[in-house]
Formats: sequence, C-alpha cells, structure tokens
Amino acid sequence: MPPPEATPEPPPEATPEATPEVTPEATPGKETEEISESPPQSVTRTLGIALLGAAIALMLLAAVGWWLAGLTPRWYQPTTATDAATSELGETAEYRLVEEFQRIRPPEEIWRLRIREDAINAWLTARLKQWLAGRGVDWPADTTSPQIHITPTGIEVAIASDDFGSRIGRFQVRPIITNNQLAFESPTL
Repeated sequence: MPPPEATPEPPPEATPEATPEVTPEATPGKETEEISESPPQSVTRTLGIALLGAAIALMLLAAVGWWLAGLTPRWYQPTTATDAATSELGETAEYRLVEEFQRIRPPEEIWRLRIREDAINAWLTARLKQWLAGRGVDWPADTTSPQIHITPTGIEVAIASDDFGSRIGRFQVRPIITNNQLAFESPTL
C-alpha cells in the first residue's frame, strides 16, 4: 500500500499572522499612504474615560460640598427672644456696653472691654431686631437671629435663612481698630 500523499503546507511566512508589518520607513522608494489626522481609537477612548471620570469627581465634590454646607455648626444653638434668661442676659450686656462707652477715662488709659460670647448671642437674639427697628431698619422675616462663635482667627457668624435653602450660612470676620475706629475684615485664606 502506497503512503498517503501529504498536502504541502504553506511556508510560515505566508500566513497572515506571520507576515511582518511594513512601515513606510521600511520600504524606501515606495509611495507612502496618506496618514489619517485623527488619533487612534484607544487614545480617544482613554481621553473620553478620563473626562467622564473628571466630571463624576466634580459632581461628587459639589454634592459633598453642598452636604457639608448644610451641616449645623456644633456651637450654633439659637434661642428665642421670649426666653426670659436670654432676654435678661441680652439687656444686661447692652447696659454694660453702654456704661463702658460712656465712662470718662484719661486719654492715655488703655481701653479694654471683654464681652462673653453667650452675652453677645443673647443680645443678638433678644435686642438686635429692636435696635435695628429704632434705626429704621427692618429685620428680614425669613431670617433667624445670627449667632457668633469667637475663635483665635476671628469671629464666625452663622445665620439661617430661607434664601440659603433652610441652611446655615456662615462667614468669618476679624475685628481690627484702624484710626481709632472699629472695623471688620475678612481673614485671608
């Protein structure tokens, strides 16, 4: 019995997988094909994923910022003007402040005044609206009385308003005396 005939296999270099890529630089003398101006698909996809990731990160950062802005500071505890203890403390603070302002002092005496934080907050709650009304200014109806918190870097002021979406608005000021006048500046960050 004769051996079966073997079918010839093509040489390894003839298969499409084994065919080496030919670049325009590797074949001198031949005209090169026109190269496309658009970036490869993998670069476009990577750029799209990076932009999508950045957009998601920005939205997440904005959501966390909005949530943090809605948190009530630990020190913010507004009281009502009808609270007897608050009203008495606010009136006493105002009386003592007026008394200190009217005190006659020698010109070279250093003038010092200490007012406790709870006395300031009591005055803001019990007397601020009346004090402004006496000067022809109406307090906004949708705004609560402000509260303050004294820190080493300045005074934090917090106030709730419907304009803030029922959130507590906060800002910080630093009292300074310039040319014998009290002023407030915003601390630099």
